[in-house]
Amino acid sequence: MLRSFLFSISIIGFLLAPLLSKKEQLLRMSKKYLPEYYAVIKESDDQLINQYATKDSLKYFLEEIPTIVHELWHNYQSTHFSYQDTVIQFRINDTLKLKIKNFKTFPSNRINSIVPAATRKNIFRYDTYVNAKSKYHVTQQFGIFGLLEEALAYYHSYHTTLLLFNYYADTYGWKNPEPWVDWLSNNASIRFSIAEFKLFISWYLQYAQKHEPDVFKNLKSSKGLKDIFQFLESEENKMNTLYVQYRNDIINKLNGKLYIEGDFVYNKATRQGKGMYDEDLKKINTLLAAPEHKILDLLR
Repeated sequence: MLRSFLFSISIIGFLLAPLLSKKEQLLRMSKKYLPEYYAVIKESDDQLINQYATKDSLKYFLEEIPTIVHELWHNYQSTHFSYQDTVIQFRINDTLKLKIKNFKTFPSNRINSIVPAATRKNIFRYDTYVNAKSKYHVTQQFGIFGLLEEALAYYHSYHTTLLLFNYYADTYGWKNPEPWVDWLSNNASIRFSIAEFKLFISWYLQYAQKHEPDVFKNLKSSKGLKDIFQFLESEENKMNTLYVQYRNDIINKLNGKLYIEGDFVYNKATRQGKGMYDEDLKKINTLLAAPEHKILDLLR
């Protein structure tokens, strides 16, 4: 009864959102659950946050938070750091910045010439980031540096979804499976993003090796590129391990109230499900296992 009462208070408090701006709600939440993003959220203005925080119900607001953090981090980057600097910096948290020495790059869409059309169509984020139509997109203007920025933005999205596990546990508990179906699916949809960017980085290296020898020389000797790639790969492994741990924990604690079948997770009571994207992750990892992607060993 006590948990149910507290849950009701939590929902009522959220539904009284007009008393608090979306920014204020995010700041309150971040103090306990997303401390690494407090500074990023605090510095962002209400208009920008409201552009991405479009929902008022708790359920949908929670689903938006990884994207909100992703976009606010991009904004923080553009405010504090420049691609015109001799050394480009990427903020990870309050105490860690990753740095890479600037050098000449080429637009990411050049790699279309070495990636088969059928492969491109099967990679969810390819057109958005590699084949971006706008010449002003960060991945076109700044090539490999733009790919790194986007990969790190997805790191922040994935990291955020995992940090929200404790918020879901504190808010919803373990009686109703519906929030956990959402949490599992939302995590899974982001989980394969870093693997996709590893493919993009590999193809960028391959294209440079064949067509841009001066750029390739800088790529393979860049300590900053190696540091950022190794950070992404290490964090991806840690986050994937934590996701599986949380996934098993959720299934055990809900004791049969949700189940996974095929590539979907279902609420047993309603028989409604959402995607788990295990097949997408498997597909990307199969591509990464191809011999041509051994070029990534240059960064390991």
